[in-house]
Amino acid sequence: MSTDLYVLRDGRHPVVLGILVFLALVSLYSLVIDPPSRNIDLAFDYPQRAIWSAQVLTAALVTLTGLHLKDRILGALVERVGWGLMVVGVGTYLTILATYSTWSAAGIVFAISAGVVVGSALRIRQITRDLHDLRRTSRALDA
Repeated sequence: MSTDLYVLRDGRHPVVLGILVFLALVSLYSLVIDPPSRNIDLAFDYPQRAIWSAQVLTAALVTLTGLHLKDRILGALVERVGWGLMVVGVGTYLTILATYSTWSAAGIVFAISAGVVVGSALRIRQITRDLHDLRRTSRALDA
């Protein structure tokens, strides 16, 4: 087998955990207090902001849950769902940022957000590939 479960679970990096925790905090803040970005305020009224904030909060919490589940296969599946939700939520913010801001005003935030979206998509691909390898190996051992 070219991959093992330790490689499959390598997403629990401290930087990843930090980003997820702070995305959860900022989306919770946005949900109950105020938008953390003027661009979100320009793009959304409160109902849309609440839906977006709840979606990003859910994405972060689902991903964190998947990363910490003891069952590695179930954890990878849950993590993959969380990253999919993250692509949608942060991708929405990226679109808002590109629409309502300028590169000189928000270039670093744009780059970080784009990194989260691209990294999430790559992690989804990695989990999917690793799970396929695991299933293929399991079938070969059962044969």
